[in-house]
Amino acid sequence: MRFACDTGGTFTDLIIEDDALGLRMYKAATTPHDPVQGVLNALRLAAADNDLSLAELLGRGDMLIHGTTHAINAIITGNTAKTAFLSTAGTGTAQSTHDAIPGAPPQGITITSTVTVDTDEAIIEVDLRDNPDQMACGLNVSESCTRTAAYIGIFNSIDHTVPKNTGAMRRVRLHLKDGGVVGIPRHPISCSASTTNLADRITSATQRAMAELGEGFGMGEVGCFCPPSCSVVSGNDPRTGKPYVNQLYLGHTAGAGAPHQDAWLTMLHVGNGGMCFIDSVELDEIYTPIHVRTRRLIPDSEGAGRFRGAPGIEVEFGPVDCDMEAGFVADGNVHVPQGARAGLSSAPSDQLLRRADGMTEKLAQSSLIRVDSGETLVSIAQGGGGYGDPKTRDPERVRHDVRERLISRARAAEIYRVAITEAGEIDYAGTAGLRA
Repeated sequence: MRFACDTGGTFTDLIIEDDALGLRMYKAATTPHDPVQGVLNALRLAAADNDLSLAELLGRGDMLIHGTTHAINAIITGNTAKTAFLSTAGTGTAQSTHDAIPGAPPQGITITSTVTVDTDEAIIEVDLRDNPDQMACGLNVSESCTRTAAYIGIFNSIDHTVPKNTGAMRRVRLHLKDGGVVGIPRHPISCSASTTNLADRITSATQRAMAELGEGFGMGEVGCFCPPSCSVVSGNDPRTGKPYVNQLYLGHTAGAGAPHQDAWLTMLHVGNGGMCFIDSVELDEIYTPIHVRTRRLIPDSEGAGRFRGAPGIEVEFGPVDCDMEAGFVADGNVHVPQGARAGLSSAPSDQLLRRADGMTEKLAQSSLIRVDSGETLVSIAQGGGGYGDPKTRDPERVRHDVRERLISRARAAEIYRVAITEAGEIDYAGTAGLRA
């Protein structure tokens, strides 16, 4: 016997499914002061209808599924519970810079976020007005994406148990620039990359500004989006004679160090938040006429910290028995993801074309190129910034990273001040000397 119960604003509905009796429905009045009583009243009606006690009815049950509209009703009526979080009062400012692409200044686009926490009013203010005017390129961020990116930066920076609901968002005030490259851009202007590139810079700058307020808040800077390993590729498949187009997700890391944990390895970028799966090499090679030569994490490329950022990842792939067009808008060659609270930056990204003779040439970060048969794209996607002084990292975590070949023994000693033996064990005396 299986029970399904829905507690609504007026009635509590119960459905009982039984292999012998089929489906039966019962309805009782909802009891707002104690919704459980409404559920029990519906169950009592069902028990009486089947000449059973409530205990006997429940004893025959295998499963109870419960749903309710109370949460949405509370939001609509504004009758939500009071929520709060503890933070350090003050103001923090941080910047995040996107590399130059066509239409952008040669020095790139720097996004500044100033965060002020007013503990008396229980308000967090995010000021994004000190930023450039909108530009003749597709990197402008729409108002809705600007707001979302700022909210992500705040909620990434505080205790994860704070609910992401209307009540919490009422405690965040955003100040946006009219006609800004982030803020409220005005028509006619392009916002074609609104959900990624500069939106990520808003979030990263906001996270690092929050980190300026005190230990335990904020995050390092998340790595950049759309390296060649995430290219849109197209051409004609020689196996079928038909055209194809596909966006690959062959490799990305990008995660940043947080106050209490190492980075999420496959973050991809801030807005995605780690939800995007990395493609299966085998499936990509089946659906698209490509061969993936290399996919590996890059040692010593992480943003070092008490809690480290993700390492970078290298992917090399190319077309099989055909040519291929590939488009990408890479970032992070020049301006790498920064750490927070003495955490260090990650290694830079890169994009190369390997010719058939083995020679490589550096590609423009924003490219739409033809890759001939026998040639490959080499994608270096970066990791993320670290959080906290790497010399305070738990030596056991360092030992684990050395054993996993994420960092070398030399980097463990030089950056983390942890001595690791050739056998992969911690040299405690040597570590004490390095950290003295």
